[in-house]
Amino acid sequence: MATIERRPNIVGLLIVLFAVVGGGVVWAATRSSSEGPAAPSSVASTSSATSTRAAPLTSPSTTVAQASVVDLQLPSPSGVVLFAHTAAPNAVLRIDIDQHRVVSTPVGPVMSTAPAFLAVGPSAAVIRPYDNVPGYVVADSGAVTDPPGRLDDGTFMVCSDGRSNRLWVADESLLQVDFNGSLQAQIGGAQRPWAIGCDGAGEMLFQQGGATKVTGIEAPTLVTSNNLIAAGPRTFLVRECATATACPLTVVDRATGERRSLTLDVAITDPQSLLP
Repeated sequence: MATIERRPNIVGLLIVLFAVVGGGVVWAATRSSSEGPAAPSSVASTSSATSTRAAPLTSPSTTVAQASVVDLQLPSPSGVVLFAHTAAPNAVLRIDIDQHRVVSTPVGPVMSTAPAFLAVGPSAAVIRPYDNVPGYVVADSGAVTDPPGRLDDGTFMVCSDGRSNRLWVADESLLQVDFNGSLQAQIGGAQRPWAIGCDGAGEMLFQQGGATKVTGIEAPTLVTSNNLIAAGPRTFLVRECATATACPLTVVDRATGERRSLTLDVAITDPQSLLP
């Protein structure tokens, strides 16, 4: 599936973003630079325009977030859009890098006892709390609605990549749903799959039966039967132990399955033998 595109200047942009949001959950998603403008509740740009829109009737009253003016002009189109969910004030921020604009959409407070997840799709962002309390769907058009269907349930992990119209949510089993909340696929079985993280490309990493796997379009793929160290859109980093003394770090190419060792196999010396 498509990856989140990251450019050399994104680190600097994230520093600017954190200064804007004052702390929040941040997502980067590649979008077409030709898409139409969003309908914000508060906009900061080189040509200032402001309109107001009420939060859903089911939500507590909120204070309209005030977006700051940030110059995000780049020498060439980046195709990158940044998202954040802020808690004070409660809002979803959308930063259109190429259009030099920050869109702030107010939402009601997320009354969760644990962190909430921000899942980004091609035309909407979903705030999905950990426990079973209301969240929000914030469309690029500016509309704020309640999460529909399977998105309305609490979950302890959500994975998305910003471009796919589907996302993975973890509960008693792993569910792939679209942004309308309709079930698309499910991973369960006698051995419960335990979600352990997102892979950086919209898929979900999980453990099942002693193996670490990653979800996919057709079926889950085995990553390793040993230890997963890190994951990215193109590669996995695993520690595969051939013997008790040989556990090299190994890079796994996701497209080809090729494995490449990063270290030499050396015997592990007993630390006690090094003492005087």
